[in-house]
Amino acid sequence: MATKPALSVVVPTLNEEQNIDELIKRLQKVLSRVTYQYEIIFIDDQSTDNTVMEIQKYRANLPIRVLRKVGEPGKSFSLLQGFGLCRYDFIAMIDADLQYPPEIISRMLKKLVQDNVDIIVGNRKINQAQKLRGYGTKAIGLLHRFLFGLNFDVQSGLKLFRKQILESMEFHNVRPWTLDLDLLWQAKQIGYRIESVDLTFSSRLYGESKVSIFHTGLEISSYALKTRFTSIVTVAKRHYDYGWLGQIVRFSLVGVTNTGVDISIYLLLTRFIGLQIITAKALSYSVATLNSFILNRRFTFRQSNTSTKMLVPFALVSVVGLGLNSATLYIATSLWHFSDIFGLLLATGAVFTWGFTVSKFYIFKPDTVTT
Repeated sequence: MATKPALSVVVPTLNEEQNIDELIKRLQKVLSRVTYQYEIIFIDDQSTDNTVMEIQKYRANLPIRVLRKVGEPGKSFSLLQGFGLCRYDFIAMIDADLQYPPEIISRMLKKLVQDNVDIIVGNRKINQAQKLRGYGTKAIGLLHRFLFGLNFDVQSGLKLFRKQILESMEFHNVRPWTLDLDLLWQAKQIGYRIESVDLTFSSRLYGESKVSIFHTGLEISSYALKTRFTSIVTVAKRHYDYGWLGQIVRFSLVGVTNTGVDISIYLLLTRFIGLQIITAKALSYSVATLNSFILNRRFTFRQSNTSTKMLVPFALVSVVGLGLNSATLYIATSLWHFSDIFGLLLATGAVFTWGFTVSKFYIFKPDTVTT
């Protein structure tokens, strides 16, 4: 690389004492060659063996820090704690079990810097782990690809990224094994560039795996399904609140309500109070128009401003709609000789299109509503 970057490496650990010596030596070898400055931050998740003591042996001669986990147990929370301590503009995360080759960081970092990529994922192309875990990895990969369109090894324990992307992200609902999905899914939605580099995923030589094929797989899968469902509901709600579909549905509901208000008041005035039908109809139509104005302003088009200046134009639109209804019905039945039912459908469609269009683009346009 023409200009070597500075890199922070975050390593979550839990009972990995037998892997620490080789991991640090391999990391130091590659990092001293490809970086201007580097630091290795170990976040230990309350190990019960000598993991922390093994790390501390190297602190005097290498830029290494080791900290005990604060808060909930789990890899995701260890990584988040580590990210918060990083001092450099580029961050790497790598598991401590030596199943991911530290040497591949050289290639990943070069691609990250020279190709102006935001996140590089270490893609487990050759998987030498136990077959059952390999099948689980493939199944979860297919799930992430199907639900999110993420054509990367989402759960890979080796990733490099620019520190600045964390400023655009929130990890409120993260679970012990789900940070990877949150990171990549949010990055994709924001528009960050994500690429991958293939690597060989080796079998574990020392220590026990922290991944439970059933429990961890269930957590990751259920979280993926919940996250996708939540995002779909959020988008649907946004479209319902502010999009065309929601406004059309709500405008229709208001129309049905107003018809009920109009008929109910008309019957009340003529059957119980005894008003003349023309007077009763004028009153019932006026009340229905006022009701329509209030509901469409607050319910259909979500206008919270208190305004009466648009009531008169809205009433005029309603009157024009009434005339359009009669004209369409007359033309359809008398001139075109359609049935009265079809004529009513055409008239209703014409009035609906007229009322909705003028209401959306003129009456309840945000910059026309004043207090």
